[in-house]
Amino acid sequence: MFEGKLTQKQRAFAEEVFKGTSATQSYTLAGYSVKTRTVASVEASKLLKNPSVSAYLNYLKSEKEKSVVIDEVKLILELQAIGLSRVDQLIDLSTGQMLPKEELLKNPSALAAISDLSIDEVETDQGIRRKRKLKMHPKIQAIETLLRVSGYLSDINLGLRIMESYGCKLRQNKDGKWMIEE
Repeated sequence: MFEGKLTQKQRAFAEEVFKGTSATQSYTLAGYSVKTRTVASVEASKLLKNPSVSAYLNYLKSEKEKSVVIDEVKLILELQAIGLSRVDQLIDLSTGQMLPKEELLKNPSALAAISDLSIDEVETDQGIRRKRKLKMHPKIQAIETLLRVSGYLSDINLGLRIMESYGCKLRQNKDGKWMIEE
């Protein structure tokens, strides 16, 4: 929660600027009376320099950055669930039947790996039989995406791993220079 003191108009102005609206237009949208566009531009510029308004804009930016980091973490966890999922978390391998709903619900990461689940009812001599089809998200694609996002597949990391496979370990020191590690 922002602790600084702002008027209602200052808060509205900062929120409009944060959304990407020009400062001049934000000034008008915030409810300030405007004689000319030039006056609005000058007053908006002054308002941007106001310490409380500036602090509120910084607060809004930091809150947005936090939500982006959280979203990024959620996406990585979802990719991990898909990439590390195993079919035995969903199906009883001895019978070929899907695990009971109660068992599946205990393992949300296994559920994340399911891309499609359909249940068809087939009429047989013994009555109606349910045929379940389960499709999982592609593991390889999820693993490749995780490796790419983590930087593991970058050219420099691939080069370092190749060098390591030949017994040459390179490491970057604090100055950014590459050194052979013994």
